[in-house]
Amino acid sequence: MLFNSIVIEWNMNVEFPEFMKGFEVWARNMEDQLLEVTQALSSYANLSEMLVAMLVIGILPAIGEELIFRGLLQNKLLVVSKNAHLAIWVTAIIFGAFHMQFFGVVPRILLGALFGYIYYYSGNIWYPVIAHFINNGLAVFVMYIGPRYIEDWNPQEIDSSVPPTMSLVALLICGGLFYQFIKSMKSEEV
Repeated sequence: MLFNSIVIEWNMNVEFPEFMKGFEVWARNMEDQLLEVTQALSSYANLSEMLVAMLVIGILPAIGEELIFRGLLQNKLLVVSKNAHLAIWVTAIIFGAFHMQFFGVVPRILLGALFGYIYYYSGNIWYPVIAHFINNGLAVFVMYIGPRYIEDWNPQEIDSSVPPTMSLVALLICGGLFYQFIKSMKSEEV
């Protein structure tokens, strides 16, 4: 998540050439509409509202999306293409597009690829489900805790407030942890 903040910030600021201005206006309008929905879903008056949001935003999408995208689509693409990387990346692109937010598609593609590789190397759908839940659930938790404990809380700055150096360190740590994950999955096969 910390590394993805750089990608999120870059993706939010993409500008299109003049001949694609119509698409850019449409995509920005869609983004604004989805932002309103997100803000409505991420403002909680009390703990029980946050727990309902955790179910709706954290648990259900983690299970449903992983079963559909990794469990079904990625597996089918792997059978057809016989190429794990192709199956993972095509599924990740479809996963990113499924969320209907062009100015957030690249970070979602990267998350989809991460979930895809977790599934591929583990062979267990529950690992990407847990990773997906941690990603979504942490966002729900931060949206609940933030306004209660941070004086100048601005939820729109969450994705862009991480310094680039911290993002790169987070990427290296994540890469190291993923490498360890792959090693542990391979050692279990032996």
